[in-house]
Amino acid sequence: MSNRHFVCCTTDIRYDGRVYSLINTLSQAFPNEKIHIYNLIDKNIQISFPLPNIIYHRIGFLIKYFPESRVIRLLSCCGYALFVFFNLLIYRPRTVQVHHEGVLLAPYFYKLLFRSSVLVFDDKELYHPRDHNIPRFLYRLEIGVIKLANLVIFTNNERQRAVKLILHRERIPHLIIYNFVFNNNVVDLDLTIKERIEQIREDGFKILLHQGALSNIRGRDNIKNIIEKAPEEWKICFIGIKEKEFEDLKLSLKEEFRRKIINIGYISYDQLNTFWQQVDAAIMFYDACNFNNKYCAPNRLYLAVNNGIPFIGNTDNFTLSSFINKNNNGVLIPPNKNIDYFFSNYRVIREKALLLVNKFNYNDNLLRDLLFYYYSLK
Repeated sequence: MSNRHFVCCTTDIRYDGRVYSLINTLSQAFPNEKIHIYNLIDKNIQISFPLPNIIYHRIGFLIKYFPESRVIRLLSCCGYALFVFFNLLIYRPRTVQVHHEGVLLAPYFYKLLFRSSVLVFDDKELYHPRDHNIPRFLYRLEIGVIKLANLVIFTNNERQRAVKLILHRERIPHLIIYNFVFNNNVVDLDLTIKERIEQIREDGFKILLHQGALSNIRGRDNIKNIIEKAPEEWKICFIGIKEKEFEDLKLSLKEEFRRKIINIGYISYDQLNTFWQQVDAAIMFYDACNFNNKYCAPNRLYLAVNNGIPFIGNTDNFTLSSFINKNNNGVLIPPNKNIDYFFSNYRVIREKALLLVNKFNYNDNLLRDLLFYYYSLK
C-alpha cells in the first residue's frame, strides 16, 4: 500500500460540515501524506483545508448540463466508479473513506481485491428498499460495504443497533459521530438578510423557522396546520426552499393565513448557525427513515438545541420524540392540541431549551475519536 489516502463523496463540501470535518481529521492524522478527494458533483467549487496535503478531484461535469436526467446521473455514477477504481489500482491507497452510497462501487471492489487496505464508511443514513427511497442494488451494496468495512461511522446509537439487527451481528467496528453543529463560529449575516430579520422584529413579531424543502416526508400538511394555529404575533419564516415551493404553499392556504408566512431565501452554510441565533422557535419534521438529513449537515435538530431554540417535532420519529421527552424543549404532534400548548406555554419551553445551549457542537472541525483511530494505523 502507498502512503496515500482516498476520499469518495458526492457533496458540496463547503456546506457539508460533517464531511468537511471527517476529511480534515484524516488530513490532520496523516499530515505528510497525500489525501485525494474524488467528488461526484455538478459544479466547480473552491474549498480550502488547514493543511496543504489535500488534492481535490471533481468528477461528473455532465450532471451540470443535465441535472434532471436520471440516465446522465446513472452514466456519471458509472463513469465515476470506473475512474476512481482505475486510480485506486494505480495508487493503491492505504485508506479509503467513503461518504455516500452513490460512490460505493469502486471502494467496494478495491477492498475485495486488497483486504489489507482500510475502508472507513460514514453511514449517514441507512435507507431500505421497502420505503422506496433506495434501489435494491444500492442497498445491497451498502450492506456489503458495511460488512467489509474496517470502521463504520454511525450518526447515533439507534442507527448502529438497527444495522446490527439487519446484519445479525453482535459487533460492528464503529464510532458514533453525531450530526452536531460543525464549526460553531459566528459569521455575520448578509446585509439584506439582516435587514429583513430586523424589520420583522421591529414590526413586533416572533420568528418560527422552517428550514429545507417542503415535502411529505418533512410534514407539509403539519406545517399548514401550524400556520393556521399560530397566534398573530408569530411569523412563520422559511429558508432553503425554492420560490415555487413557497408560492404553492401560499396558494394552498386561505387568504387570512397567507400574511403569516415569509420566504427569507437561501442562507449560506457559514452563516447558518448565526441565522438560527436570530429565531424564536422552529418546526422540525422528519420521516422516520430520513432523520439524519443525509444531504445537509449539520442536522437541524442540533442547530436548534445548540442555540436554545425550542421546536415542534413529529411523534413518530424516535430520535426527535426521545430528545423532546428527555429535555422538554419542545412539543410533538400528533396530537394536534400540542400546537396550542406550545404557543401558550412558549416561555416555559424556551427556558428548558436555553439549558441546552452550546452542548451540541464541534468547534474545531476535528473529530478526536476518528483522529485516534487513524493514529492507531501508523
